[in-house]
Amino acid sequence: MIVNKDNLERIQGFAKNAFKDHILTEITSNTIYCHKEGTITYSYYVTYQGGYLIIYGDIGHAIFRVDLTMIRSKRFKGFCESNYDYIFGKLLDDKNYLEYDKDEAIRIISDIKEISAEEVEENYHVQTEQDYYDNDIIDLWDYDAPFSYSSKIIWIIEALKKLGDLLVPFEEIPIGAVK
Repeated sequence: MIVNKDNLERIQGFAKNAFKDHILTEITSNTIYCHKEGTITYSYYVTYQGGYLIIYGDIGHAIFRVDLTMIRSKRFKGFCESNYDYIFGKLLDDKNYLEYDKDEAIRIISDIKEISAEEVEENYHVQTEQDYYDNDIIDLWDYDAPFSYSSKIIWIIEALKKLGDLLVPFEEIPIGAVK
């Protein structure tokens, strides 16, 4: 499913609702299990090793390239609380999480040619990504590509955001407290 601006808030709402009762279980100093008590539905693991943040579980999987020292740090919490574009930019292979968006292609061509969306649909064939590039009317270096996030990456980013909400960095844990 393509997540354009119209679908984004709806899918974010689904994910936030699914994660609302999640708790954290620390497996190791660099691996955390995030789940709802008594079920594995929408559960996921987050692990950090050698510059890679890996999230996997019932919600899918993704690998991010990030410069952190450990999961329980203020820096990691900040990463989880970042905006979508920043987190998305850290994906190791973002092409797996983008989908061609015909409506975005029409918008881009409409802006470039200064014509209405209806005129674009009448005069340009943009049903597929290949069609979009075959039109040869844009300089690919100057314009955004017509892609939207897939619903899978929205769920993964919302899972990271939930982890950020639940996480108490080591720096904030009082000495002697057990977490």
